[in-house]
Amino acid sequence: MEPSPDPREAEPQAEHEVGEAGPPAALASSWLVLSTAGLFIFWQFVLQSLPSVIRHGLVVDFSLTDAGLGTLSSSFYYPYMLLQLPAGLLVLRFGSRRLLTAGIILCIVASFVGASSREFAYVAAARCAGF
Repeated sequence: MEPSPDPREAEPQAEHEVGEAGPPAALASSWLVLSTAGLFIFWQFVLQSLPSVIRHGLVVDFSLTDAGLGTLSSSFYYPYMLLQLPAGLLVLRFGSRRLLTAGIILCIVASFVGASSREFAYVAAARCAGF
């Protein structure tokens, strides 16, 4: 039986291959993904509460009644409620990174469409699409 080599005498080996991201890069990437997802969730909360904050402007610009404002406010929640299970299946199939990226892009586009629209139907459709 050979004596085991002394670990202090062993040559130091590189921990990572060339081109691999080391632990600091992986940690920074993880924080970037986490903070992006957190900011996106914060933005969704802002969008959910926006009709109540700008109520007077919406009523004047679109000649809305209280029922119309309620419809506009709820247009964010109906697709959110109906797409919970399909969204879970899509995450399982495509992964959270792809779905989060697609959701962020869709929400940004829907926010711009809703902000630039002049008709109630377009605002409600943009809120449905940008849930």
